[in-house]
Amino acid sequence: TALRELRYDAGSLVLNLAATVGRRGAGKTHRVERLADIEALVRWCAGVGIDIAADVDWDSLLTELRDLREASWEVLTAYLHHKPVGLSTVQRIEAWARADVPLPRLVSGRHGPQAHMAALDQAAVCASVTRDLLALLSDSERRNHLRECASDDCRMIYLLAPGARQRRWCSMSRCGNRAKAAAHRARRSETTASP
Repeated sequence: TALRELRYDAGSLVLNLAATVGRRGAGKTHRVERLADIEALVRWCAGVGIDIAADVDWDSLLTELRDLREASWEVLTAYLHHKPVGLSTVQRIEAWARADVPLPRLVSGRHGPQAHMAALDQAAVCASVTRDLLALLSDSERRNHLRECASDDCRMIYLLAPGARQRRWCSMSRCGNRAKAAAHRARRSETTASP
């Protein structure tokens, strides 16, 4: 179903990882795990443009990315709701960020120079995501564009593009349409209930 589809529209690498859980506002029992298995992880990595090293342990990477996702979610929601973050979460984020990430290689081809990203091992994948989180929060302009979907069951965090119109939902075609349809139904039921 569409609810289980991976999303790449949150605006940054760490936000796209956080979006691999759907319906966060609906409570833990109704959450939708979009990063359900290794096949989904392979698709997610391809979708965000991360090339994974051939010798990576996919099960271990999946487990660690889920841990990183939850720690990142804690940090992001703490920022949006002006709350402190637990010390253990801060220490874990800092530890993930310290790993080496290989630089892209510059290759000169017949169509001109191109940068090629190196294949990443597990530590480098986690460091890339964590550094994206830290870069997002350290850039005052970008962090001021962080938004949380107004849909009570969604709560996806997304980055509003600079100059874009303000919006209340992560996506008009998803949560926005559902909210408008629900408001329309409520108005119709009020009208039919009135004498």
